[in-house]
Amino acid sequence: MGEARSDRPAGISAEAQRWWDDQSALELYCADRPDTFAGRWREGGDTSEVLAFTNDPGQHISNLAALLNDASNVSVVQLPSSYRSLLEARDAIPGILGTTEGLASWGPDVKANCVIVTALPGHVEEIRTKLTGSYPDIVVVEGQRPMPTYPVSGDSSRQSYSVTNESGMP
Repeated sequence: MGEARSDRPAGISAEAQRWWDDQSALELYCADRPDTFAGRWREGGDTSEVLAFTNDPGQHISNLAALLNDASNVSVVQLPSSYRSLLEARDAIPGILGTTEGLASWGPDVKANCVIVTALPGHVEEIRTKLTGSYPDIVVVEGQRPMPTYPVSGDSSRQSYSVTNESGMP
């Protein structure tokens, strides 16, 4: 593994410098393990870092404890799919479908350890069938429904629609 880079701002406190060094070390640690790294996110009001790997969380905890200035706010969880495999599935979606028509969005969700595909109305079942046939364990297809929007000016007899998710949020 490479050394943590020193690109932290000048003039910060020693505690902040240690945090900055730890963040850099975490980035390198994860980047050095592309076959097993499954994701990274913050929890607890951004006070703790969660790293996910596809193998041996105990070994990663030991490695990180030896590497970091302060590993007390870092936890490791085990997930079945690597981030690399999520990206590969995401990138394969247009090829599997043969088009991007009917897709609103698609991309990895590291905490859920899957690729979320949001399909437009009228395309959900077809897209779900095609994608879950290729990626049954890591692709989740959700639908969107049209929601009426009202014009701010002009002809009020015309109604337009915008796409929102199931909760009604755009």
